[in-house]
Amino acid sequence: MKRKLLLISLCVFYTAIFYSQNSTNLLNNLEKTTYKWFDSIVGQKNSDLSLGVKYFDKIRTINNNHKYYISQRFQTGNITYNNQPYFDIKMKYDIHFDQMIIQLTNKLEKYTLQLEKSEIQRFSLMNKNFINLSTKNNAYGFVEEFKKGKISLYKKHFKQRFKRLDKRFKYSTFKDESFYLVFYKNKFTEVRSKDDLRKQFPSIKKEINQLYKASKSFSNTDAFMVNLITQIELLISN
Repeated sequence: MKRKLLLISLCVFYTAIFYSQNSTNLLNNLEKTTYKWFDSIVGQKNSDLSLGVKYFDKIRTINNNHKYYISQRFQTGNITYNNQPYFDIKMKYDIHFDQMIIQLTNKLEKYTLQLEKSEIQRFSLMNKNFINLSTKNNAYGFVEEFKKGKISLYKKHFKQRFKRLDKRFKYSTFKDESFYLVFYKNKFTEVRSKDDLRKQFPSIKKEINQLYKASKSFSNTDAFMVNLITQIELLISN
């Protein structure tokens, strides 16, 4: 039985049972519980995730420097692959090459795969949500999702690579970089400074300047940007 057909069948069954009991939390967790149960019976190796290619990291680094998002260790996350959700998958996000690496297990072994990027719709990792923006019109790939609305806000994470050579061997170092993306009127704008937003919204330049002055009251840049875009959305709606 296909995973989606199984979910639909069980949703109908459990909804009929729990509806009168007002078991909202049970119904909200049904998808995750059902898919995890199904995958535990069938085995990860027999899921669509196993269609990825075997992964070997050929880049040498030193001193815990790496090309991954936050950690080079596999972390537990969720992913929607080929339009199907998978939960509690061991994964790490290579932000230099913009690729998702997963680790699947069976009773005898663990094996590492690189998933087909075009088949990944979204994923969550280390309490952050990412979507795939790769289309014919842009090549931004995976971006962190902050806000959706009349103006949507995303963040593109990447690492710049520097090749090194010492007396013994070649190796690479990576430096964290990032920029924000604003989606407004069917167009993406890269936001790396205040001027980028002033150019995008020229009618409220003064207001944007005033909002930037309040940035010191925010504990981190991401929180400030979410508030900034929210305020800009209110200003252009009035």
